[in-house]
Amino acid sequence: MEWAGHPLEELFRGSRKVLRVLRLMLSEPSTPYTRYAIESRALVYDAGSVLERLVKLGVVRVVDEEPRRYLINLENPLVRAVERMMREVGYL
Repeated sequence: MEWAGHPLEELFRGSRKVLRVLRLMLSEPSTPYTRYAIESRALVYDAGSVLERLVKLGVVRVVDEEPRRYLINLENPLVRAVERMMREVGYL
């Protein structure tokens, strides 16, 4: 999976971090991730604010504390639409 320079990131310039976090979480939707694992695997820096925004939107759920782990919310219609779009354009 290539992480840099995809046209979707250019279209949504300024949202690269969000796109990369979502791509990682959608690629393995049953895997809960810590913030550190997300930053490491999605190649993003300081994903805490993005994760909290996604939690507020209901796109991501907190499934554990100590350490805090996040899981994509596949029941959210927005998540399903974003996943479909990412697959159709070859981002996922």
